[in-house]
Amino acid sequence: STQSTWGGLVALRGLYAHAGHSYGITGGKDALSELFKQCSGRMHTLRCAVQSLLGLPQLLVGYGDTPSCMSVDSFEGSHIDVITAGNFLFFDMQQLSKGVCCLSDIAVIVRCPVVSRNVLRRQVVIHGGAVHFSKDTATDPSSGEVYHGQVVVERDEGDGLVLIPGARLVALTQEHGVVRFALDESGSDGYFETLRLGDRISIIPAHSCLTVACFKEFRVLSDVSCEEQIGRTAV
Repeated sequence: STQSTWGGLVALRGLYAHAGHSYGITGGKDALSELFKQCSGRMHTLRCAVQSLLGLPQLLVGYGDTPSCMSVDSFEGSHIDVITAGNFLFFDMQQLSKGVCCLSDIAVIVRCPVVSRNVLRRQVVIHGGAVHFSKDTATDPSSGEVYHGQVVVERDEGDGLVLIPGARLVALTQEHGVVRFALDESGSDGYFETLRLGDRISIIPAHSCLTVACFKEFRVLSDVSCEEQIGRTAV
């Protein structure tokens, strides 16, 4: 091998960076795009330094975080060889709240049955807890509210999702979660009043990466009446 080796056990093929701090960036697409440029430039500088120090040929540079990668229109001239941003496959409420994606881009929901309903508190308990959603959170950029998931309804014939205003998964135990419905349900057509025990609620998770890792298989909906079951390894 022309790559640097240590005891014949490890071959240096390249360098990798994940800008996890992009999830805390404010300022929208422009700020994230600038972050991508900074990180890709620094990785290129590091690659050149390592190649010079160790006398290596061209090393590969891998880079991945969904927010900053989604903020650029092209990777040409970025000095990045491999992109490993994984969240673009499903997206989630974290990405939506930061303006990284649109609601129509989100491609994952978790359907959970209602096991308890409290009219006075305008809350329902669902069979869907930390073992299903993880405990990751998203933050509403307007109100600052921290939550674990957003309730949606599925339009007929697979024509996208509709947010239920003020309906969020706000607390989790191991197997169960609490969904709170705001007093003002303008635009929700009285969704809370229609819920009964056993009904299934569709929820967009705060963070899809950890949520999908909790399940062994998915059901792919081409429309709301047609489902195809696939294993996680097929995704």
